[in-house]
Amino acid sequence: MLAYLYRYNDTKQYFYLSNRGDLVIDRNLQLEPGVYDIVLNNGYIQAQKLDMTRDEFIEQVDFGSWQPLFEIPDGLRNHMLKFAKKLLKYKLENRFVLIRSHNDADGFGAAVGLNRIFPWSMKLIYPTPTYQLKDAISDISLLMNKNNPVMILSDLGGNSESQQALNLFKVHGIDYVVIDHHPFHNPDPERYLISWEYDSSGKYTATYLTNEIARILGYEHDEFIYIGLVGDKSPLIQHTEELRLKSMIVDFLTSYTNDFNFIYQVMTNPNLYQEYMNSAKEKYGEIGDLIRESYYMIIKGVKIYFIDAEKIIRRIEFQSTGKIASYILDMVGDNSVILVYNNNRYTIRIGEGAFAKGIDTHKIMNSVKEFIVGGGHLRAASFKFHSANRRMIESRIIETIRQVLNNENSG
Repeated sequence: MLAYLYRYNDTKQYFYLSNRGDLVIDRNLQLEPGVYDIVLNNGYIQAQKLDMTRDEFIEQVDFGSWQPLFEIPDGLRNHMLKFAKKLLKYKLENRFVLIRSHNDADGFGAAVGLNRIFPWSMKLIYPTPTYQLKDAISDISLLMNKNNPVMILSDLGGNSESQQALNLFKVHGIDYVVIDHHPFHNPDPERYLISWEYDSSGKYTATYLTNEIARILGYEHDEFIYIGLVGDKSPLIQHTEELRLKSMIVDFLTSYTNDFNFIYQVMTNPNLYQEYMNSAKEKYGEIGDLIRESYYMIIKGVKIYFIDAEKIIRRIEFQSTGKIASYILDMVGDNSVILVYNNNRYTIRIGEGAFAKGIDTHKIMNSVKEFIVGGGHLRAASFKFHSANRRMIESRIIETIRQVLNNENSG
């Protein structure tokens, strides 16, 4: 059996077994990194070093036994296989890996998948889906002093607004890749894995992409792939109450800390999980109390909420308008449209029932496109605008929804 011996610190060394994951090797064994022909026999290993380069080993790794968890488009499947070899190369090169992931259940689940491939990596939760210039400068200053560094963005960076920051990595000669599912025309398939290009629904989330790539490489997955899928409302799986609750807790935790290891410990320790679940329910309950005081209108059976998040944020210190909007949608029901306002930006969530009647974020944003900048999926998006246009924008959105529903009823 072909295997590659690699090390990622001074105390551990592993054989990577083609597409079967890692086998830990006693560090006292005096073996040089490289390609080996190994035989496993009753707990013993016979290893013979071969005259083969690392790149030749990676090239011959066969992922033919991989079966995706869900049916996926052929183009996405092929792109994932190519990315699996790219990430395997980073792994066997013993690179310093910085993982940045968006601060929600999908972003965290994506980081879990990447952590299976790069357990030694530095993992930081990021507050927005857009990678900012100031953070790029900070990350570059960190990475410049590391061994052959690479940065992996998951569930963020797949948008035009992030390109200025990412271009700085090219200037400094630091490698990076982006794994995302947001609407974005891929500028470089070698660096970007964007599932939206193969399925515009967004259902193949960043969590799914990274955990499936880890499976390609031979690593097991766990419930975090399902938590992340539920967190981003993917229809790939059934949204059970347990998974909804766990995705809500991850959303809660990622609102207050960027420490991946802390969040993972809370989510996998029953006592800690129970404690933070109680805290999260209390905070979300306060949002519910405020929403019950809010005004909404009904058009053809669809509820339309315009929520001012600034009041919520001041009262309960919960900063994420996206998470507020998603929680409100879960609370008020699928036959609803949620628009949450904060700092001259609207965040939109479309319930499944309203979406089935023809309402989507693209129609809403197209009706006010000359006044806004933004984007997103058909059922989840955000846009910013000048404060002077707020009331006019709201009026146009209401009229657009009314026209969509009238057309649906007349059809």
